[in-house]
Amino acid sequence: MSTNQGSANWNGGLKSGSGSISTLSGALKDIPYSFTKRFEGETGLNPEELIGAAHASCFSMALWRCRLGGVVQFPEKAGALARVFHRVGCRADGSYFGCLVIEVRQGQL
Repeated sequence: MSTNQGSANWNGGLKSGSGSISTLSGALKDIPYSFTKRFEGETGLNPEELIGAAHASCFSMALWRCRLGGVVQFPEKAGALARVFHRVGCRADGSYFGCLVIEVRQGQL
């Protein structure tokens, strides 16, 4: 089994800083991301978008596998859409936590 890997760097403060995302394969290299891209809707790549694309690609392949196995009949082209919601909260002691909610369904953008 192959090993896949990605990396990210961050410089500066949480809201004023910026970072970059790269993959070992080179498909992504120093792609910028920031607080505003992640949490305030600024256009540009963000980690949650990558997670959504990864989940959608796996789900699409699983749908195709079901079709080939004869379990379920799907059209010739199978696709999936993943929506990723990032939730951040604050605990009583002042520490923060975050979680992702991922919704995957059949369909395309």
